[in-house]
Amino acid sequence: MPDVYIGHFLLIFKIVVMLKNVSLLILIICSFFSNVKGQGYLKDASGAPMPIGKYVEVDGDQFLDPEWRKGTVAFANGGAIKDIDLKLDVVDSKLIFQSKKGEALYFVDQVKEFTLVFPGSLNNTKEVVKHFKNGYTAPDNSSTETFYQVLYSGTVELLKRTSKSVIEQRRYDSSVTNKSFQENTRYYLVISGKVTPVKNDKKSFLNLLKDKESALETYIKSNKTNFKSDADLVSLITYYNSI
Repeated sequence: MPDVYIGHFLLIFKIVVMLKNVSLLILIICSFFSNVKGQGYLKDASGAPMPIGKYVEVDGDQFLDPEWRKGTVAFANGGAIKDIDLKLDVVDSKLIFQSKKGEALYFVDQVKEFTLVFPGSLNNTKEVVKHFKNGYTAPDNSSTETFYQVLYSGTVELLKRTSKSVIEQRRYDSSVTNKSFQENTRYYLVISGKVTPVKNDKKSFLNLLKDKESALETYIKSNKTNFKSDADLVSLITYYNSI
C-alpha cells in the first residue's frame, strides 16, 4: 500500500477518534480499504502532447511498431494502468499512449516497465507479449531511462534494444537530400548486475559465458543454434541458467 494512502488514513483516523464517533470511524475504514483495493490499476493516465511536425520531412516513422498495441504500464511511483493503446518511440526511447480522445501523448509520470501485445503469426495464432524495462546502466552512453526488451530474465538476463536514427542521403545525380530512419538492433547480457553488449554470434556469446563454454558448445552443436534468431538466443540463455 503506498505511503500516501497510509498517511491520509492516519490523519482521518485521528480526527474521527477526537470526535468519538465510532459509526463514522467504521464507515471511513470500510470506504478507505475499498478505494485502496481499486488502486490496483489506474483508470486513466496523465499525458503531455507530442511535438508536431518533428519528423515530417523524414521517410518512415520513429516507432518500434507504427500500429497501436495494447499493453500494461507500471510507473516508478508504484501506479499501473492496463489495456491501454501504446507505441514505443525508439528514437527518443519514450513510451506514447493514445488518450480517450484519440490524441498521441507522452506519459507525464515516469514509466518503469511495460508490455506490448502483438498478434500471432500465420503458423502460430497465439498472441506475443513483449516486456520492456528501463533502469539499466549500459556502457554505450544510453540513459537509465532507455527501454530494453527483456528477452529472458534470470541469473543472466538477455536484453534487446531497437533504436532508430535519422540519416541523410543524396543521390549521385541529384542535389536533393533525402532523410530517412535507420534501424539498429543491439543485444546485451546482464551478468552479476553488469550490462555488457554482445554480438549475435557464437564467439561473442561464448566469450562472455566462459564458465560453461564446453557445455554451451555441445548445446549449440546439437541444437544448431541460429544466433540471428531471438528464440534461439533465449533458448541458449535458458539452458545456460539451468546448468
